Order: sequence, then C-alpha cells, then structure tokens
Amino acid sequence: MNLIVFMKMVPDVIEELKISDDGKTLDSDWIRMKLNECDENAVEEAIILKEKFGGTVTTVALDAPELDDALFNALAKGADKAIKITGDWKDTHSPAIAEIFVKYLKDNNLIDDQTIIMSGSQAIDDIEGELRITW
Repeated sequence: MNLIVFMKMVPDVIEELKISDDGKTLDSDWIRMKLNECDENAVEEAIILKEKFGGTVTTVALDAPELDDALFNALAKGADKAIKITGDWKDTHSPAIAEIFVKYLKDNNLIDDQTIIMSGSQAIDDIEGELRITW
C-alpha cells in the first residue's frame, strides 16, 4: 500500500499577525508558519496505517516558509519519503494546488491501484476544505 499525504503550511495564529501595506493580506515577513493541524493528523494516521498494514508513507507539499521543518518532522514520525515541490505558490488556492499535486504524482509515477491519498479536511487560512482529484 502506498500512502500519500498532502501537507500545507499555514500561519501560526498564536504569533502576532501584521497586515501588509495592501490592507488585504498578512505581511509574510512577520508570519511564522506551521503545518496545518488537520494535515499533521493525516500524516499520523497514515503512519498508523503503514504500521498496521505495511506499505510506505510519502508526504508531498508545495514549497513554503518553514516547510523543511514540517517535512523533517514527518520523516521523524515514520514517513518514508518527503517531497517538496518548488516554485512560487504564494497566491495559489486549493483547486489549483490539487491539480499541481496530481500532475506531480502522474509525472513521477507515484500512484497506482494500491495508492491511498490523504489530506487534512480543512486549513485555517482558507475555506476550500475539499480537493477533487481525477486521474
């Protein structure tokens, strides 16, 4: 079984947030990012499934501030591979992110009929809580 977990970095709302000069977005120079809590739960569940049924866990995320720490933590918890897709993803929203993930998985032959894809149900920085993926 091949378990793939999509991960997303979100603002750490415990920290002080500052509005950027445009008055519409958060100033990214002052934001500390962390792994979305629901995605962290998905990573942990994938590792439990791997331990119970065998297989591999691969985490996949778009490059973002402090992502390396989240990928390292996933590996430390028991994930087998951590993939960072590099690029400028600043204004990319969930539907487009889903398409990027699917293209990456297809182009790199990471999916087959034994693949389970997992992700968190939502993130604190958007309300697009579903990803529709079609192979």
